[in-house]
Amino acid sequence: MKYLITGDWHITDKRPENRVDDYWVSLIKKLRFILSEANDYGVQAILQPGDFTDSPSLSYEAFSDLTDELKFIVNPIITIWGQHD
Repeated sequence: MKYLITGDWHITDKRPENRVDDYWVSLIKKLRFILSEANDYGVQAILQPGDFTDSPSLSYEAFSDLTDELKFIVNPIITIWGQHD
């Protein structure tokens, strides 16, 4: 079996203090890259070791954008709860 293993994603809708780019656009691009690599390499699952988000709640807009990106994935994402989730 092939797995793609990532680190903690810490998805948040709040721009980190020292970021000067459009944080949300950068985050979505990175997410698309991960999903694309998983498809290109034919992995069976994406393993994400917790801290999927940076807090237990996201704004509705961020949640909606995130689900729009994830709803077409072929590979399951296997994750566990982290202290930030």
